[in-house]
Amino acid sequence: MTALPTVELTVFPFECDAFGHLNHASVLTLFERARWESLARGPGMDLFDRSGVVPVVRKATVEYRAAALPRDVLRVETVITHRGTTSWTARQTAQRQSDGAVIAEAEIVFVCLDRVGRPVPVPEEVARVLGPRTPPAHEPQRIEVDGVALAVDVRGEGLPVLFVHGFPFDRTVWRHQLAALSRWRRIAPDLRGAGDSTAPADGYSMQRYADDLVAVLDALGVRQAVVCGLSMGGYIIFDLLRRHLSIVIVEHNLDLVLALADRVFALERGAVFHQGPATPLLTDLDYRKKILWL
Repeated sequence: MTALPTVELTVFPFECDAFGHLNHASVLTLFERARWESLARGPGMDLFDRSGVVPVVRKATVEYRAAALPRDVLRVETVITHRGTTSWTARQTAQRQSDGAVIAEAEIVFVCLDRVGRPVPVPEEVARVLGPRTPPAHEPQRIEVDGVALAVDVRGEGLPVLFVHGFPFDRTVWRHQLAALSRWRRIAPDLRGAGDSTAPADGYSMQRYADDLVAVLDALGVRQAVVCGLSMGGYIIFDLLRRHLSIVIVEHNLDLVLALADRVFALERGAVFHQGPATPLLTDLDYRKKILWL
């Protein structure tokens, strides 16, 4: 873990609600003020500008512990608890200076984007400030595909299930499924340019993402798999189905696939695709077989 400089911030009246308490939304603003002040006291507020990247919040979880009032001075600590290839996690704690009461705690996940909104590896200067990369709890396999090295989490034995994350996430969005679905062989790659996978020099497309998935399955010796996509991952799977329909699991495994779908939804919302009998659902794509999107 890497600690950024601790800062003290005063609660102003305009940040408080009708009851005179620090507004919940203002807590997020206070934490953001603290992050920028920490940079100003350390490497400089232009750290990201100098590196040509933008830090974008991907997820924020805040726990409100106690009320803060106007003129309270809050001591805000910021610690980098995790750093990946394109993202990092900061834990922030706001504590009242006068009595030591914890006002709020937050865990905020950032993704590093370039000027056109693409996820890119954390630049070297930024990485020095954030600290060393966090070693993964489960070491991914590295699979070379068309000029990039894809990080692929492969666990267990049984019916193969391919998990495809969306933008701007990585394979860790499936961490609950990867940990819990012990009856299946779980396969979760980082798409090119995301997570621990390397970025291409010549751009991205849905077709290339889909081709990468086929190459991953080929490298693992998997001929067919249940495919499960979230957000942009679902669009990638549509392309996979248009051009590589044969890799989707065959219909005699429907009962097992539906059981898997129940487990996936019990853990976290997602999309499961399955090949089966004819239906007009996707006739505009000239499919002769049903694609069931659960």
